[in-house]
Amino acid sequence: MISSAEDLVRSFQFKTGLSLDRMAVLNSIWEKEWGYVSCWKLSGVKKGKILILVSSSAAAQELQARSRQIVASLNKYFQKPWIKGVISNFKQPGEGIS
Repeated sequence: MISSAEDLVRSFQFKTGLSLDRMAVLNSIWEKEWGYVSCWKLSGVKKGKILILVSSSAAAQELQARSRQIVASLNKYFQKPWIKGVISNFKQPGEGIS
C-alpha cells in the first residue's frame, strides 16, 4: 500500500524506469516538436518506447511511418539518447485526444 507521495513517486520510477524529471522534460519536448499533430498524444513511456495515443488507424500508420524521425527529434534534446521506438495505442471509446 502506498502511504505517501514519496512512495508513489518511488513506485512510478520502479515500474517505469523513469525519473519524473525526465518525463516532464519529454512532455515539454513532445509539445514543442509534435504537439501540432492533433491526432497524436503522448501518453507514456515503457521500456524506452514512447506510447502515443492515436485517433484512427490512418494516424497510427502515419505515426509508424514517421517513427524514426520522431525518435531522432526527441533524442536530440538528451545528452544520452534513450528513446528506442514508438508504440501507438488507440483511444478508448468516449476518450478524446486534446
